[in-house]
Amino acid sequence: MTSGDRAVSPGRKPHGPTWSLRTVLMSSLLLFSLMPATTVGWLLYRSNLQSVRTLSEKIVQNVAQRVKTDTENHLQQAHAVLDGLIQVRPSEPVTLRARLLMQKPALFEQGAFVMAGMMQDVPRLYFGTDRGQFLALERHEEDGAGLFWVTERKPGEQAEQVFSASHPGDRRVFRQQEGGNDEPRNRSWYQMAVTGKERVFTPVKTEEGQLLLTLAQPVYQEDGAVLGVFALDLLLTRLGQTLRGMRISPHGAVFVVDEQGLLVASSTGDALFSEVDGTLQRRTPEQSRNAFIRSAYAEAMPSLGQTEAFSVQRKSFLRRVAVDADTLMVVLKPFGESMGVRWSVVVAAPESDFTAETDNALQHTLAVTGLTLVLGALLAIGLAYRLSRRFKLLSAAAAQLAQAQVPPVQHTTHLTEVHQLSQTLHDSAEKLQRNQAAIEAHAQALHQVNETLEVRVAERTA
Repeated sequence: MTSGDRAVSPGRKPHGPTWSLRTVLMSSLLLFSLMPATTVGWLLYRSNLQSVRTLSEKIVQNVAQRVKTDTENHLQQAHAVLDGLIQVRPSEPVTLRARLLMQKPALFEQGAFVMAGMMQDVPRLYFGTDRGQFLALERHEEDGAGLFWVTERKPGEQAEQVFSASHPGDRRVFRQQEGGNDEPRNRSWYQMAVTGKERVFTPVKTEEGQLLLTLAQPVYQEDGAVLGVFALDLLLTRLGQTLRGMRISPHGAVFVVDEQGLLVASSTGDALFSEVDGTLQRRTPEQSRNAFIRSAYAEAMPSLGQTEAFSVQRKSFLRRVAVDADTLMVVLKPFGESMGVRWSVVVAAPESDFTAETDNALQHTLAVTGLTLVLGALLAIGLAYRLSRRFKLLSAAAAQLAQAQVPPVQHTTHLTEVHQLSQTLHDSAEKLQRNQAAIEAHAQALHQVNETLEVRVAERTA
């Protein structure tokens, strides 16, 4: 036996493990169909998730900026009205006019009647002087008609008298007399303006069941002594109404707090103050019924009023906080220094509000993708089975060829190569049979010749 014969010996085993062609085809088809689909699906999911996160961040930041702008516009109303009496940095003619308004209260009352009707959120204008004089004009609604209450205290008097007035100087309807000796120089707005020597906002306070703050500015005499203080009240009720009208997300909320962390306005309708021992006390967001507001306030509280490192700007941020099984986006944005306040707006919105629709769409997409992959896998399995069956028939044909049998041609296959290979095996088997028959015939003839030759030799030698 030659080395070539040993190389093709049927009893010799192959080196290493072997696999069925069907297994190789099925595994390859499944692998190359599932991997691209899974990779593309994952990349699309990550891209979509990142887009939603970026969009949600922009939404909450835009809400914070809008609240900041609306609140500053609300505060600007007070500045606009007070500018009608005295400007922030008054020129000499403006200062002379302001002194004249205090020295001649009738002139102030005429202007106050006009200005009190300009801004709905500024219902009360007043001034107090260094001599204890006080004059206030307050807009009221009675029986659907707009009236003014004039509160007057002249120098040396111990009580304030309140009148209903329909025009400047009207004192025909006396309403009440307020006793006590709480003259204007003892009031916080007067003292803050005199101490600060500039236009100032007082801290937010509660009065008649609503929040307000006072804007005050001192007026000086020619020798630099204080002549008096102009002031007005700004209601904050409409600010809360504006916040409640904002659409953030299904569970999102926004609130404004002062530098002490006390509520100024909220989009959830939480009470801004409550009665404790007969007095109204302001509330903090940590007393809110809304869990997201409580969590957002807990995250923002340590940064309220704090400044950035090596900067005078107050801290602002956008953070994600884990809340139960969700993630809460929290935006802190300080503002108001140019208006005379140090307030902050906080926006809180669960990330699920923005990803819920995306997650639902993703689930539908995954379901369709999974069904498609299953169908593709079944198709790949079927294709692998059909291919392996054809190759198995070719293998059987080769075995028949080795046994000198003629394998049939695979006429039912749609694969050109398989058909050609089966045809080749069939033709090769027929050719081998023909050659074998010829060899056998030649051998038979040779055998007969040998026998004849032996007979002749025997005859000659007999």
